[in-house]
Order: sequence, then structure tokens, then C-alpha cells
Amino acid sequence: MPRKSAPPENGSAPAAARKPARGKSADARAEVRRREILDAAFDVFAEHGFTQAKLDDVARRAGIAKGTIYLYFPDKETLFVELLRAAALPVLGGLKALAASPDLPVEDVLRRVHTIFVEEILNTRRKHLLRLLIQEGPRFPAVTEFYYGEIVRNGLATITSLARRGVQTGELADDALVRFPQLVMAPLLMSVIWDALFEDKHHLDVDGMLAAFRTLLVPPGGAEAPDRQEA
Repeated sequence: MPRKSAPPENGSAPAAARKPARGKSADARAEVRRREILDAAFDVFAEHGFTQAKLDDVARRAGIAKGTIYLYFPDKETLFVELLRAAALPVLGGLKALAASPDLPVEDVLRRVHTIFVEEILNTRRKHLLRLLIQEGPRFPAVTEFYYGEIVRNGLATITSLARRGVQTGELADDALVRFPQLVMAPLLMSVIWDALFEDKHHLDVDGMLAAFRTLLVPPGGAEAPDRQEA
């Protein structure tokens, strides 16, 4: 009669059951390495610009062989795209979550989205990625195609939906924001450009500017606000 195997000591799982745990450990190590490569790429892009950045520099900064990068990213453009995705998702995710709250006034949604942008982009080193996208994006169609398809288009659709709701509730005096949802992001992009070019010459009160801008978009009293042209 075959001898039965003794049960695992201390209630531990048999070897076959422990394989997923080892897999998770390997996945965790891979994610750490991937993050290290992205961090190194960020530094290199910020210092040299996208065009002049080299994967050799990224590998050197990350302390790995250049070939290791290709295990995670096929090329430099993909590296940049992943950095852009990580930078944009907090803003886009916040916008979608806020706009999905039907009882939240339009002005509150815009104010919170502007706050997220300032905290997650303008006040962090992520603003360098947006500058690089503006400066060098036209020469790299794959990068701009990604950013428009996954970030810009989704953001504009969400803002348009929010604006339609604002028109229906009377919070917005007209449908300008429905027709031009880009208006919401216009002062944010300008603040990034100002920070890069002119901040050392003239400080821009970004929070004050955004508050004034929201008043233009959503005047107190909404559609019932007095018509300035008739005043």
C-alpha cells in the first residue's frame, strides 16, 4: 500500500500551491525594474529633451544594461508615451470621476479639476513632460497620436458632457463650452508655458487666474446673470 505523504508542517501550502506566490514576487520585481527605467527616462528626457535623449543614457542612469530596457519597452517613444500616460491619468481620472457626480455643480467640477492639474502637473516635475510634448510632439506623430487618442479626446468628451449638463441646469449662460471644451484646459496650458518662459520675470498667480477664468465660464447666477452688453 503506497505510503501517504505527510501533511505540510505548520499548515504551509504544498509546493504546487506556492507557485503563484513566486510568480507574484517575480511580477513585483519586474514592476520595480520597470519603474526604475521610467524614472531614469524621465530624468534623461528632462535634461536633454526627447530628441537628444538616448537609451544608453537611460540605461546608465538606471544602472542596467541597455538590453534590459528592451525587455520592458520596445523603443524611446514608448518610454515617453508611458511617462505621459502616468502624468495625465490623475487629471483625466479626476475629471471623469467629478463629472460623473450629477449633483456636483459645474463650477465645483472645474475648480477641482484645475486644482488637480496644479497639484499633479504644474507643481511637480511632470510639467517638464508637457513642455516636451508641446515642443517636440509635432516631430513624433506616434506620440501625439497616443496623447490625443487616449487623453485629449477622452477629456474633451467628458467636458462636453459636463457642459451640456450645465446648459440644461442653467449654470452656463450659453453653449460656448459645449462647442469649445478646449477652453477648460487653455489657462492650464498657458500656465505651464508661462512657468517655463516668464515666471522668473513676472510671477503668475495661477490660482487667482483660474478662479477669474471660471467666473467667465460660469458667471454667478448662471444663465440668469445680467447681460453685460445690455448693462
